[in-house]
Amino acid sequence: SKQYRAHIELKAKEQLANIERPEQGVSDAQEELVELIKSKVSLLPPVTSKVFNLYAIDGYKPREIAELLKISEGTSMWHYSIAKKRIKEMIGKKRLQQ
Repeated sequence: SKQYRAHIELKAKEQLANIERPEQGVSDAQEELVELIKSKVSLLPPVTSKVFNLYAIDGYKPREIAELLKISEGTSMWHYSIAKKRIKEMIGKKRLQQ
């Protein structure tokens, strides 16, 4: 029926609006964690930091990062892996100190 279809379309529009405003669902703890991660990224070696930011923050794919930085795709993935490992270690140490 027309009414059912209109209801479905309205629901779809509401869901899309919620997706377009993700900041509403971010808790203080999540924001704190993001800020903590950002502060740790700045302590990484320059290329590793750049790869992490391009992948995790800016959403580039490993192939695109490789082209941008003129490195191999495998090297870009290695830098991302190392960045994650080191950030986890730094965050783990900080949490243990609290």
